[in-house]
Amino acid sequence: MLARLDDVSAGVQDERRDRLDDIALLTELVTNGWRSVDRRLARLEQIVARIESGRNGRREAARIYRLDDAAGGSPAE
Repeated sequence: MLARLDDVSAGVQDERRDRLDDIALLTELVTNGWRSVDRRLARLEQIVARIESGRNGRREAARIYRLDDAAGGSPAE
């Protein structure tokens, strides 16, 4: 009876260890997935910032051009 109980206990311990390994793997996969998403979002944010910066730069240049033109001078470069 004790031998059987030891076998059951060993089986439970093996199952527990296997489930912990599964959880560790799943956690690693989820973490890596979110890191990938975070990197992609950061790249998209950089692209959007460059686009917005370019638009703002063109607007500012157009504004300076209009102000300079209204003052009768040559356009600023």
